[in-house]
Amino acid sequence: MIQQNSQNMEETVVALNRLNPGQSGRIMRVSGQPAARRRLLELGLVRGEMI
Repeated sequence: MIQQNSQNMEETVVALNRLNPGQSGRIMRVSGQPAARRRLLELGLVRGEMI
C-alpha cells in the first residue's frame, strides 16, 4: 500500500498499481504471496521508502 500526497496535501492510501505515471508516494506496507513479497523487499520496496 502506498501513502499518496494529493494536490490538496491530503494523504490517501492506495495500492501501487493505482498510481499514475509521474505520481509519487511512500510505501506503507508490502504484502502478497511470500515469494513475491520477498522479491519486492529484495528490490528495495520497503516500508517508508518514497517511490
